[in-house]
Amino acid sequence: MAERITHWHGIDFNGNHGTEIYLDTGNSVRVQAWPRDVEKAMLLLSDADSCDVPSSW
Repeated sequence: MAERITHWHGIDFNGNHGTEIYLDTGNSVRVQAWPRDVEKAMLLLSDADSCDVPSSW
């Protein structure tokens, strides 16, 4: 799934913080994690899978 991610950014809905992750399919996924935590997870996945990690916008 990590290879399908194009970018992500922080979101805030009525005080609920998280990150919206965009996929190359045009869909997005919202998670309750800070953008920096998503970036850390992507870096861990990229080290494990040796794949490219997109930069956050």
